[in-house]
Order: sequence, then C-alpha cells, then structure tokens
Amino acid sequence: MGDLTVALGVGPATISLTSKAPAKGGAVDVPTARLLTSLGQAAAERGTGSVLLLDEIQAIPHRDLKAIARAMQAVEAERLPVLLVGAGLPDAPDHLRAAVTYGERYQFSRLTPLSPTAARIALERPARTQGVAYEPVALDRLVTASEGYPYLVQLLGRHAWDTADGADTITAAHAERAARSAVDEFADSVLRNRWRRLAAGERAYVTAMAELGPTANSGDIARRRERTAQQLSSTRQHLIDKSVIVAIGERELAFAMPGFRSFVLQERDRAVEGTAIPAPDETGPTLELDL
Repeated sequence: MGDLTVALGVGPATISLTSKAPAKGGAVDVPTARLLTSLGQAAAERGTGSVLLLDEIQAIPHRDLKAIARAMQAVEAERLPVLLVGAGLPDAPDHLRAAVTYGERYQFSRLTPLSPTAARIALERPARTQGVAYEPVALDRLVTASEGYPYLVQLLGRHAWDTADGADTITAAHAERAARSAVDEFADSVLRNRWRRLAAGERAYVTAMAELGPTANSGDIARRRERTAQQLSSTRQHLIDKSVIVAIGERELAFAMPGFRSFVLQERDRAVEGTAIPAPDETGPTLELDL
C-alpha cells in the first residue's frame, strides 16, 4: 500500500488529505486509520459525508483489507460520516471474511441481471433528459441485445447516442447499428479478457458446455469430457467464482455473460484453424483428477 491521498470538496472548496505509507514491511493499520479518520472529520466539519469505493475486492491483499476494516471500526467508533462500498467477483465476500473474521457482519448484495423494465429505464431516461426519444422498436432492440447485463446496457446506450449523432429520435436503424457495434466492443474487451484468464482445463469445460446449448447439465458436460462430475467439480466451481458461468439449478449451468457461448464456439473453430487465443502457461488452481 503506497501513499494515500484523497480530496474532499463541497462547491469550490476542497481539501486534500495524505497519509504516508509505512516503511517496507511495516504495519499499515495506523496510517490507514489516520487517513480515514481525518477524512471523516473533514466531512463532518463541512456538513457532508464521504464514500470510500473499493473495486476488485478479491484482488486486495488480506493485510490491506484488514487495515481498512480496522480503520472503518475507528471511524464508526467516532460516528464519523464515512461509508465503505466495495465490489468484486462472487468470491469477494469469502476473501473479505478470510481477511477479517468480523467481515461476516458486513452487508453483502449479489447483483443480478436487470429486468427488461429496468433496462428500458436505464436507456430511456438519460436520453429523455437531453430531449432525445427512442422509437419503441429501437428501445426493444437494445433491451433484447443487453440481456439485462448492466455494462452492456451502458455500452448500448452510448453507441445508440453516438450513432444518432444529434438526432432528436433514436430510430430502429440507429439501434441496429448500435447493437452490432456495442456487442462487438463487449466481445473484444470483456469476453476476450475473461477468456484469456481461463486455464486450458477451464476452457475445455466451457467449450463442452457451449456445444451442449445455452444451458447445460454438469453431468452432461462431464460425460462430454469423458470425466465424472465429481472429477470436474473444482473446475466448475472456479468458473463460477470467476463469473464465467452461473448455477441455475442443482446441476444446471448457464453462461454468466451475454454472447459468451457464441464467443467460445468461435474460439473453438479458431483453434481448429490455429488462430485461437493461447491459454495461460500455468493451469492455476484448476485440477482434474482421475479418482
């Protein structure tokens, strides 16, 4: 953990707070607590509050998480207006609990896909505030393309806005072009990056799953791999932890991201042609054992 600097501002007035990092190997609890306490005091003096946002919690070392948790305890003890909000993959709560035993008392919320109504509101309302309307069929096209995935909703809205290029109505033609370009961007960034992180055994698992359909039974996937479900249970769990697949029943699985099945099948075909993205050299935590 390096030097931490935060800025707090209300209107034109701002204040910057910096806490020096400890010497290499030194404790980080004191400087972290000092920083967050100072932040809370500065916010209280200005009659406002502050929010500390942490992303990718599962990647933060236990030492740093422990320091932040203890600092928040000090902030709470002084009743200072500081709120901590974190986000991460599904295994983030377990990672946090492993860092601090009282982490089990934190409030956790699992984000699920947006409903069609919520996706429509997310697309339509910001445009309306700028005097831009959607044709109903255009909005339907974008909502369907999003499959309720929040980041894809955001991409679709941006691409639709850019495609309309100042028009006061986003038409079906605009939406069709926006859907193609947004889905392509989503595949090139999110899907491709997620695929790059998968070990060879994990790729084989999701390829077998993709070949079986939009959803697949874990037993059927194992048989396709000429394994048992028990032998592939760790692979299945790692893919769930990485937010690649989700369990939708006792043994039924689905892909967690829109378009990932099609992407996997394309990579399978590219592998035959010799142009596929190579798997990481290390196999990571995935083990396939013949028991």
